[in-house]
Amino acid sequence: MSHLPHTDWVVRDPEDFRMLHDAEILGARWVIEGNYSRLLPQRLERASGFILLDVPTTVSLYRYVRRCWIRKDRQGALEGGRDSVKWAMIRHLIGTTRANRARYRRMFRDISLPKVQLASPEALDAFYRGNGLTRNGAGISG
Repeated sequence: MSHLPHTDWVVRDPEDFRMLHDAEILGARWVIEGNYSRLLPQRLERASGFILLDVPTTVSLYRYVRRCWIRKDRQGALEGGRDSVKWAMIRHLIGTTRANRARYRRMFRDISLPKVQLASPEALDAFYRGNGLTRNGAGISG
């Protein structure tokens, strides 16, 4: 949603993205994956829960490379796009994501919604099992 479909990850105009984001969260049921920190306040106003995926940087890097090179057909992929390993994304995962981790942890403590922090692939798997969810190859079903 934050990138234009049928492109090589060209970023959408920020105002267009905000309008799409805000329209999406008006729905009765939704899940938004990703940071989009500047839009978090209006998302939290409508959310019924919050999940913080706080996995180590090495896990994020591994999953990024795997989805670019191995998992071609995946839930949440950019429509008409092609995942490829990009140095900008690697720098983002190593630098920006790591730097934001402490900020997200502080923010998590202040959120009054039902919430869960998942800090490892094993914790994520346990969460799936505990909530009757399965990974179906294209995403999560339940």
